[in-house]
Amino acid sequence: MCRVIGRAAERHGFAVQLVDAPLQAFDRFLAFQPDLVILDMVMPDIAATEVLRSLLDSGVPTRIVLTTSPGIGEAYLALAEGVARFHGVAPRVLFKPFRIAELIEVLDAEVPPDHLTR
Repeated sequence: MCRVIGRAAERHGFAVQLVDAPLQAFDRFLAFQPDLVILDMVMPDIAATEVLRSLLDSGVPTRIVLTTSPGIGEAYLALAEGVARFHGVAPRVLFKPFRIAELIEVLDAEVPPDHLTR
């Protein structure tokens, strides 16, 4: 999923850094300081809410898109949304499976055009 999202975003003009190892996410985030983070709610080794909290605690301004499957508990998704809102971030949610057109629509809505590489 990470690579599919990355390729679609690159083709649409975004500068992309992929991280498929959640324990490395924070260091890469600090180095890249992206305008937008797409974070899957299911990941190995660490809870997505902990990754989200670390990113937002850094103070680096970023927008958040959470990807999840409809089968993920509503309480877990609400917790992640609450963590983001506590930090003044209103996350978007993209439910899987989604089409590339839906992803691009969310990307375009979340990042100002002057932040694109195109």
